[in-house]
Amino acid sequence: MIVSQDDQSIVLRAPFGAGGEISVPGSKSISNRALLLAALSSGQTELEGLLHSDDTVVMIEALRGLGVDVDIKGDITRVSGCAGLFPNEQADIFLGNAGTAVRTLVPVLALGKGEYKIRGVARMHERPIEDLVETLLNIGAQIRYEGRKKFLPLHIKKSESLDFSRPIFVNGNISSQFLTGL
Repeated sequence: MIVSQDDQSIVLRAPFGAGGEISVPGSKSISNRALLLAALSSGQTELEGLLHSDDTVVMIEALRGLGVDVDIKGDITRVSGCAGLFPNEQADIFLGNAGTAVRTLVPVLALGKGEYKIRGVARMHERPIEDLVETLLNIGAQIRYEGRKKFLPLHIKKSESLDFSRPIFVNGNISSQFLTGL
């Protein structure tokens, strides 16, 4: 094995070639992001190799609750996109313990045209979401805490006065998913 190092990287070179194919399990975060992007796109998207987990099931059910057609056959998931506007303008969305789903759906719904309630399991109602909510409120989103301030459940309504000219600041130290959602 040959090792070379500079200030930016380490390169390991094997003395002989290697080849083959492997299948690695999907990531729940990447799978949920792909599902949401497919739902927001126009037309039909085929996703192959999504991780099948509690979190991805929750995201799929949330998207279905918002009116998005999601069809799963084997390893292929087909999502019929809604071109940025969910067909169901009212929904009570249960996101279980799926933090990625909460932190990516809240901003999308806050910028949408409907009225939604977002809730989860009791543990999810103990995980702070204030930084994300405050960021969205600062640009004019209509979000109300349904229980304790800073935590789920949330009530989200369409806003007539979103101001995208204002800078958006969010603390990514708490969760990088806040940044992903925005």
